[in-house]
Amino acid sequence: MLYHPEEIEMRLAAGTKIDGDLGDRPLRAMAASPAEARRVANVTLYPQLAALTVDDVLISIGSKEFALARALFEKPGAVVTHKRCFAALGGAPDSKSASLLSVHIYNMRRKLRAAGAKAELAVVYGRGYLVRELCPQG
Repeated sequence: MLYHPEEIEMRLAAGTKIDGDLGDRPLRAMAASPAEARRVANVTLYPQLAALTVDDVLISIGSKEFALARALFEKPGAVVTHKRCFAALGGAPDSKSASLLSVHIYNMRRKLRAAGAKAELAVVYGRGYLVRELCPQG
């Protein structure tokens, strides 16, 4: 589920619970601790909230996808090995976890693309994945 910042502020003011993966965690913490936030292009990851935004619009992602995003956003542009990705998902490298990793990467790419992200999850064949800013078309 996507929420625009104005709607989030309105729901907080009214005391309405925000639907989705954030649960009862305070969204005001986004502004309170920006130092922990990781940003690549227009995509921001808030580790303290387990939240991901594109152009300040909240993107609904699952806990496994968030764990993977957190590993990728730790050092944007750096390769996160398959082994580290498996560890982020809480599993050991085997054929089942390799398939699950591919599914989570696919789902995150789809959600980011749909939200208009200017960052991508790129594969580094034989090594792992990385998050980077999209190259401008031209």
